[in-house]
Amino acid sequence: MKRIPIREIERLKAQLARAMERFKPLDYIPPVDYIEDRFSIKLDPWQRLYATTALKRPRVAIAACRQSGKSTVTSGFAAWILRTFPGSMVLVASKSLKQAAYFVEKIRAALAVDFDGHFVEDNKHSLMASNGSRVVAIPAGNPDAGRGFSPDLVILDEAAFAHENLLTVLSPSLAATNGAIHMISSPNGPVGLFYEAIEGKARSAYWSFRITHEDCPRITDDFLAAERMIMSPHQFDQEYLAKFIAPQGAFFGVSALQTLLEDREDTDYTEFQRDVQSIKRWDQVLGVRAEDMTAAFDRTDRVRRYLYDA
Repeated sequence: MKRIPIREIERLKAQLARAMERFKPLDYIPPVDYIEDRFSIKLDPWQRLYATTALKRPRVAIAACRQSGKSTVTSGFAAWILRTFPGSMVLVASKSLKQAAYFVEKIRAALAVDFDGHFVEDNKHSLMASNGSRVVAIPAGNPDAGRGFSPDLVILDEAAFAHENLLTVLSPSLAATNGAIHMISSPNGPVGLFYEAIEGKARSAYWSFRITHEDCPRITDDFLAAERMIMSPHQFDQEYLAKFIAPQGAFFGVSALQTLLEDREDTDYTEFQRDVQSIKRWDQVLGVRAEDMTAAFDRTDRVRRYLYDA
């Protein structure tokens, strides 16, 4: 049996020690302190609330206005998770792969301080730190992109634009890891999984709140005045007051359509009252019978009689 020289053994032992040192847990830093240090910012009160509370919440949904710092605080929180819990995995989904990659870039910038800029894996859409933690970017518009992962945290950036089936794909993997999902977005109308988590049927399952321009000291009155000049009230309320508003020109409100499509015997038709007059005016505006234009919505004779015979 060939003997290994003592010098070679010592070299291998030193190499192993250096490798083990990389996996040694780093000193604990509270999430607020970590995010503020890594991005050289002072978090707003709502950002501090998110950073200190999110770890205790398995489901988070925040409707935030434009330029409120939502990507900064969530990417900072994701980096803190990856640093603090070795071997953890964060899955980032945004409305495009390019935007998800931008999110990963912010996480990379924060973690570079902790790992001296050296990563085991490092590319545009994913990275792995030397402590075994990993982040991967996927497009929210493709539900199948979420298959095959076992994340500890899923961040849905611009969740209002995510594919309806994305959560259906991701939920089983979250159950396996007891992971969390954080959805933060500006509104995109009162429809979809994000709306349901903030104001709809899933509201009780999520820790949710709304962030408006009043919660963001960087958004000045002069800036808002200029925005009001180029935006319609509908656009302004959605972008800066984080309101879920039905598209302009819609004759049926979302709640009315939901009531209609439920088709129950005990349906409360008061939801339709504010829409009926607009529907009947189609005769004059479009030169066609309103009854013809709304035929697709008439699920039962009861509804048709209410709209036109009542």
